[in-house]
Amino acid sequence: MRTLGRLAVFPLSLLVLAALAFASPAAQNPPKIPGIPAFSKPAAAEPPTVYGNSQDQVEVSVEVLSAQAVAGADCPVAVRLKIWRGYHLWPKPGGVPEGLAEFDGAIRTEISINADEKGKSRPIDGLELNEGFLQWPEVHGVTANLGEGDRKYAVYEGDCVVYIPISIAKGAAPGVRTIPLEVSFQACNDKQCSAPATVELEAKIEVVASAAA
Repeated sequence: MRTLGRLAVFPLSLLVLAALAFASPAAQNPPKIPGIPAFSKPAAAEPPTVYGNSQDQVEVSVEVLSAQAVAGADCPVAVRLKIWRGYHLWPKPGGVPEGLAEFDGAIRTEISINADEKGKSRPIDGLELNEGFLQWPEVHGVTANLGEGDRKYAVYEGDCVVYIPISIAKGAAPGVRTIPLEVSFQACNDKQCSAPATVELEAKIEVVASAAA
C-alpha cells in the first residue's frame, strides 16, 4: 500500500456540486432516533417515496476519474451522496472534529470496498484499495437539544463526495477490474429519521498497457 504522503489529494471540483431544493417526506417505519429540530428548510415539493427507506432522501452514485489507467497510476473513485434539502446524514465513525458533538444513537455513514461477510475489505488483483485513506466531505455543525441540552452536532448535508484513492499496482496485467462498493447511511430531518439504507455499487477500471511498453 502507498503511504498517505504519496497519495494525491483530489478536490471536490471533480464533480459539479449543486444546491438542492426539495422537501422532507414521512419515513416508513422510522427507527427511534430523533431528527434535529429546526434543521429542515422550505422547499417546493416532496421527493417521491420509492424505497421506503433513506434512499428516498439520498441519491447515491459512483464515478471513476478515468475509466482507463496504466500500471502504477492513481485512479480515484468518487462516491457521491446527493442529500435532499432539509435532511442530513450522520458522519462516518470517528469523523467528528473537535468542537462538535457526536450523537451516540446515530447510524453512521460508512463505505465498504469489496467487503467479506464480516465487512473487511478483500484484495482485488492488480489494485491497491488504500481503504484507510478515504477522503470524506466536510461536516457541518447544527445546534439541537437531543436530550443533553443545546449542543452543536456534526452532520453531512447537501451534495457530498467521498473519494477512494485507488491505485493501480505496478506490474498489473491489462484488463478490467470491478470494485464492489456498499454505502450505508441514514437520512434524518427535523422530525424523524428514515429507515437506514445500504446501496450496492460497482466501479470499473480498465488497466491498459503503457505507451512506453
